[in-house]
Amino acid sequence: MAYVNISLIRLVQVEQQLLIILLDEAKQRAMTLWLHPMEGRALAILKGVVKVPGSKTSLDPAAYLGFVADMLLATGATLQSVRLEELQDRLFYARVILQTPTGIGEVKGRMGDGLALAVRAGCPITIEENVLTQYGIQLPTGSRKMLEQRLDEIIKTTSTNAHPPKQAKFPRLPEPKNLQFTEGLECWELRGSFFHDASGSHWQDYTSGTDEIGPQSGRKSGYLKAQVPEPEGYADLRQAIQAKNYLGKSVRLSADIKITDVEDHAGLYLRVIDPLTTKPPEVRQQVTFQGTQDWTHYETQSEVLTDSVFILFGISLSGKGQVWMMNVQLESVS
Repeated sequence: MAYVNISLIRLVQVEQQLLIILLDEAKQRAMTLWLHPMEGRALAILKGVVKVPGSKTSLDPAAYLGFVADMLLATGATLQSVRLEELQDRLFYARVILQTPTGIGEVKGRMGDGLALAVRAGCPITIEENVLTQYGIQLPTGSRKMLEQRLDEIIKTTSTNAHPPKQAKFPRLPEPKNLQFTEGLECWELRGSFFHDASGSHWQDYTSGTDEIGPQSGRKSGYLKAQVPEPEGYADLRQAIQAKNYLGKSVRLSADIKITDVEDHAGLYLRVIDPLTTKPPEVRQQVTFQGTQDWTHYETQSEVLTDSVFILFGISLSGKGQVWMMNVQLESVS
């Protein structure tokens, strides 16, 4: 399998997403990829696209990369290269190649994290030749000015043809609000892995909203549904609050849930986040459902450790179908 050296030549913020342009200088080919802002935050800070106010702390992902680099150095390991590999349909991950005292080691990770490590360490970034052959955009040969103009055109065209979905941004409140959806989706956010699709072709796979349907007339429910026959990844309709009022306690999330034609699974979930976000999004306390089911009351519970930062809660959906929730409650139980 042949691999090609590439460089990250452009990083541009488009609304709330990050657009990357990779360059194969030898054959003058460019390739565009999208990064979710959370996955690409460290990279954006390193490239100067995002500024970090104040002094750097352990919560700064770019500073955390420095810690990782120092830890590798202390253990005698060096970063050799970062290889981008396609999982499926322009969904990429990073394979980090390390030289260790016992030989070559490999670690898989998110594309954004791998690219950020490569930029900080100044190590090569590689990608399979077949991928560039399939997705590469041929660039003009000649002056640097012509190249820059063509890259500007690619950014404009890509940004226009693949609009990232607008996501509401709410401050992290100390307590949950609008649990009965009387204010629509105020304080609720649509999130999920489908936003991480590097091609941008799956950003509209899921949607959220409110309905008048529910076990009590005159009250609203919030819903999450797939908009395409084969949606990518999963979606969450959630709130994120500060954990400070719940530290050292357990919290219980309860709600009435209704599902229709859920082929994979839907869930009522509760997720507690620590300062370094060491647990991935799929690590959560949840009750899952499948198929079609009328309104049923469910609850789930989680500990909030003393170093917790945020509590996330809501409903999730993976695959086709629709899930509703109402009568949502989040309460301390100890």
